[in-house]
Amino acid sequence: MSTSADLFRPSPVRRRRWFKSWGVSASWRKRRPAFENLEGRALLSAQGLDAQFAQEGIATTAFSGNHNLVNAIAVQSDGKLVAVGASQLLVQTTPDITTISSGYAMARYNVDGSLDTTFGSGGKIEASLVTGNFGADDVAIQNDGKLVVVGSDGLSRYNSDGSVDSSFGTNGVVSGGIGPWVGLHGDKIVTAGSSSSSGLRRFNADGSLDTTFGEQGVVSGPSFGQFVIDGLGRIIVVTGVDTIARYTSSGLLDTTFGNSGQVTVPEATRSGDTQRVALAPDGKIIWASSI
Repeated sequence: MSTSADLFRPSPVRRRRWFKSWGVSASWRKRRPAFENLEGRALLSAQGLDAQFAQEGIATTAFSGNHNLVNAIAVQSDGKLVAVGASQLLVQTTPDITTISSGYAMARYNVDGSLDTTFGSGGKIEASLVTGNFGADDVAIQNDGKLVVVGSDGLSRYNSDGSVDSSFGTNGVVSGGIGPWVGLHGDKIVTAGSSSSSGLRRFNADGSLDTTFGEQGVVSGPSFGQFVIDGLGRIIVVTGVDTIARYTSSGLLDTTFGNSGQVTVPEATRSGDTQRVALAPDGKIIWASSI
């Protein structure tokens, strides 16, 4: 049995605000590897969906699961879209218990919304479904076109054609609880996780920990969320319900930022526990929260 994966694109006026959904709607990206059913609520420009993209602005892609989710989308330099998430099979084993089997799911779309058949198998990559809540949470695209994907069981890298990059980690994978966030720091890879064992990490291009960053490659903390990297290589990261922090390119807390490296959002502006940061063109930091 299969269900579909829908990729919505609004008018090109706001290109970074594509809405995505495989089978169920999902917010931009999750704070941690967890999923929820949401009503369709894309952030669209005034022009609405781009009718020139796929079918009236919506691309639908089938995977083998019956509950398929997109967690992140990245845009290649050529305009193609890479979407990553999970293909899940939910089986009601008893009235009170649902068994979840899931695996990585990825797809690449041409600028017109059609599947890019030069990627993976017919435009898709799908890992075998295994018992448990596995999936891809975030993706970053290197300058050479390789795809760095972080998921519930580690960090992996794919060549631009969708094949596994065996030069990375062990047969293309760095195992362990690392994500669910990934970004690029020059030719190095930064990940952030919400558990104390994940921390903020930086990896070399071959998948080994960069021991010049933090303490032997890791900045420890109670919780790290979504992050951005500015033009000076500094990492601005969500560190709590009401806090963001900035770290230097070497992984040290930047004490020139806020109060000893951290900024606490005033009580009046806090309204939810899903936090995001972004950079404006002038370098100012934008903070947002769910409501």
